Amino acid sequence: SIRTELQRATEEIEQMKGRLHGQVSIAMSAASSLALLPKAMAAFRKRYPDAVIKVVEGMFQVAEQDVLDGCLDFYVGPIDPDVSRVRLLVEELYVNQRVVIARKGHPLAKARRLAELKDAKWLRPTLGARSTEADFGAMLRELGLPDANIVVHGATNWVALPLLANSDLLSVAPESMVEFGMLSGMLEAIRLEEKLPGVTISIVRRHDMPLTPMAEHLCDQIQKAGLAYSREKPGRALEPRSAGATRNLESSTR
Repeated sequence: SIRTELQRATEEIEQMKGRLHGQVSIAMSAASSLALLPKAMAAFRKRYPDAVIKVVEGMFQVAEQDVLDGCLDFYVGPIDPDVSRVRLLVEELYVNQRVVIARKGHPLAKARRLAELKDAKWLRPTLGARSTEADFGAMLRELGLPDANIVVHGATNWVALPLLANSDLLSVAPESMVEFGMLSGMLEAIRLEEKLPGVTISIVRRHDMPLTPMAEHLCDQIQKAGLAYSREKPGRALEPRSAGATRNLESSTR
């Protein structure tokens, strides 16, 4: 942690002198990286063409300690609502809409009610929050599917997607996963009348450790990409009271 902060201080001084080299280390969930990183990176590279960007794909429970230690500049993705760590700031960006997904040409692709999926076999993914993952079956029950047959548990997106593309399993995933060009040819959303609960995507960073100018610029570009993404479809925008709000997690849990 001390070495990281010394390196960060050195890079900050160099960047404030106008030198455009250095490193930014971030963690992102798979869905948020697909939705935000290409646009943010293109804008970032215009100012810092020689910067080194380290991106770790993962969820907050994996990245949390590295953010606290200063090994990561910030994290982008869903977080658990009951996070109670101190020294963290959260800026909410948009709501990640979730859909039931299946392979292209799935026999149930034209279903419009969840009840029509009663005989399907399900893959329960890692949805990005411990509480949400544990409640996957409860979510389906509340939406009207009381006895979902879950046959694969806890697969990450990059494990789940090939399984779904080559089987008749169904799962739930962020809508951005099936909008991504490479995946859109293999998977599709089943457009049900029932709406699945979304999950809020946030930027998380330490409040007592300022970002270097380079990391701050990348953070800004991700914020802008998140705002643009939230405006593309109804349902992605946050409620006005929380849009763009930054809050101290310690205060929010008192």
